[in-house]
Amino acid sequence: MSETLLEQLNANLETFLTTWTDHMREAGYLAHTTAKRQDCIESFRGVLESIRRLASQGGVPAFAPMLKHSEHGVRYMLQSARNHRLRGITEGMYLGCFKTLIHSLEEMVLTLELSADAKLEAVLKIRRVCDVLETVFVGDWEQALAHDMTAQLQEVNRQLTLKKNRYENIFRSTSDLVLLTDELGLISEANPETEKYVSSEQLLGRPFWGFLQLDCRDMAQVLEALPVDEPHEVRSRDGRHVFILRLVPLSKVSLAAQGYMLILSDITLLVNHRRELERRVEQRTAALSRSQDLLRREKAQTDEMNVTLRNVMKSIESDRRDLEQNISRKISSHLLPALDKIRQEPAAGVRASYLDLIREQLISLTSGFDAELDAGMLKLSRTELSICRFIQAGCSSKEISEAMNLAFDTIRTHRKNIRRKLGLQGKDINLHSFLASRTCTPSGEV
Repeated sequence: MSETLLEQLNANLETFLTTWTDHMREAGYLAHTTAKRQDCIESFRGVLESIRRLASQGGVPAFAPMLKHSEHGVRYMLQSARNHRLRGITEGMYLGCFKTLIHSLEEMVLTLELSADAKLEAVLKIRRVCDVLETVFVGDWEQALAHDMTAQLQEVNRQLTLKKNRYENIFRSTSDLVLLTDELGLISEANPETEKYVSSEQLLGRPFWGFLQLDCRDMAQVLEALPVDEPHEVRSRDGRHVFILRLVPLSKVSLAAQGYMLILSDITLLVNHRRELERRVEQRTAALSRSQDLLRREKAQTDEMNVTLRNVMKSIESDRRDLEQNISRKISSHLLPALDKIRQEPAAGVRASYLDLIREQLISLTSGFDAELDAGMLKLSRTELSICRFIQAGCSSKEISEAMNLAFDTIRTHRKNIRRKLGLQGKDINLHSFLASRTCTPSGEV
């Protein structure tokens, strides 16, 4: 048989396994076989290897020469037969299963895109090789001595018991919940860890989805909602526990095995921690949002204060210009003419009159406001008077320093000088209250 044809057969492994399983079920062997899925795969490849070694030449080889030179070509399949014999498989059952393998392989050949002659040749080669294999199997089976078989069976049983005990210990000691079900999803066995959540009497013989919050009525719906071999987060029926569920088909290990294994890992504590973290993140996010709102409001208030201060500065500047204009006008219209007359007047009495007039004019320069400046206020410089206006407006020293672009300590020094010039030094009198009823108008540059 050509390498190309053998590669085509090997590429259709999954189709072969499905067909072989169906044939063994129909023949009644599947329920009794102990073969694992990997055993079936190795048997398939072992037969292909025997065909490659015994029938690789063109044409259909004769039976007798093939049997005579079959030692290397049948080695793997002969060992497979011996392994099954040690498992307690009878000769008739093994040969029956082998026949279903050959029938499945022949059916695969018939589905390939080959000519009718090529298909016939391939089928005849398969049958001739399988005749040799059957002959070798029967001969080896008959040669086995009864006491050897007994000893080997005892050793196999011992090894199986050890493996069974090992897996039983794992099954019972694992911290995960392990449930075994039949093909309908009815629970047949549960490990001791499951008893911590629900009694076995409430589980055995019942569908496993009744223990969980799953809106399913049969295994078809379960498999649609929970694909096998994938982790799924599910809750217990009472909602008190959260699990990671993994659904494993038992047929992955043995083609004859039906049903499923459910492994549930309790992650309730992790889920609670996750919720607590989410709650804290939500709280921190809300607090951050409130802080941002507060900062926006404070910024808006600061902007309003800046606008107010700018308006105060504009008002002060306007008052200063008006005062300067008023003083300049009175000096030009009254004081300067009076001084000229004094200079030209020889009489002392008249000069005294003019001096009185000038005095009155100087006094009049302080009029025209809400209240007259007292003697103390006349001692203040323009900068000190400007600071007095800010103090009257209720501004703090920090706000005044920012508005006038002066150092904070400079403002504090000016305040001390103002209290000294107004006679408030050492007295328990509030400067803001003192200036509230007075008018502070800048009188000149410092």
